[in-house]
Amino acid sequence: MSMNYGIVRPSFWTGATGRALRQDVDAQVVAMYLMTSPHANIIGVFRCPVEFIKIETGRTIEGASKGLTKLCELDFCTVDPETETVWVHEMARYQIGDALKGGDKRIKHVARFFNEIENPHIKRAFFEKYGSAYHLQEPPISEPTASPFKGASKGDRSPIEATVTVTDTVTSVPSERAPVAPPDPEKELFDRGKQVLGKSAGGQIVKLKNAKGGNVALARAAIEQASTKQNPAEYIAAVIRGGVGPPAFGERQTNGFVAVMEERSREQQHGQSGFGSIIDVTPNQPSGSGGPGTRPQLLGRG
Repeated sequence: MSMNYGIVRPSFWTGATGRALRQDVDAQVVAMYLMTSPHANIIGVFRCPVEFIKIETGRTIEGASKGLTKLCELDFCTVDPETETVWVHEMARYQIGDALKGGDKRIKHVARFFNEIENPHIKRAFFEKYGSAYHLQEPPISEPTASPFKGASKGDRSPIEATVTVTDTVTSVPSERAPVAPPDPEKELFDRGKQVLGKSAGGQIVKLKNAKGGNVALARAAIEQASTKQNPAEYIAAVIRGGVGPPAFGERQTNGFVAVMEERSREQQHGQSGFGSIIDVTPNQPSGSGGPGTRPQLLGRG
């Protein structure tokens, strides 16, 4: 069950979190984006690379990262930079409700999204918060590993900010973690695409990338959107057929009146007919007649 819309209550602006964000436009925009993101689902745990936030909100990569960090500090969400997973803590309660009855058909959808959570810490935390209310099966206790970033103590820098390169000012924020190889967006596109569409979907992913004008980030966004659909491959096929943007001017269909005028003009040029009749482009309108060379007229209603 993907989200066709996101529920945002008016108290978002007047509650404790909303008041804390009033002086931080980046955090306000990112918070609203996470609650209404096209990549979100009903439990509020979903893949959301910072690049998606940048592209789809118009913020800079620095602004998107700082906004996300601020929300983590306010305990609005948890972020796992390794799997690019975001958990908006109260989102399930707003989208689903405080609890589900035993026979509710939504339980299976909640369980499906819950089972897809990659990070074991987020999965365990989600279960502890909602497991009983949504009739979820308790996940196994995993081996101790580095937990995702939830908030920063004073003076500490989050893993998100620590790895951000601020391209606008050509400065880098140093990382406290061991250096890692830079990510390859195109490889990640194909890896994720094959995960969603199947191992033999390489050719379809190439077509998708071409349909998006070679923009890897837009192709990746389409893949993530497809992952929320019942038939991801069919959705991607439709995206490929749709191409990138509107057709060229010459390919656009003209309205009926212009089409008739152009046809009459061509006939006159070839000597096939003159403008001997008045063109009626309104329904249930009588047509008049005129002599050769009469200019086309548009009849009004009598």
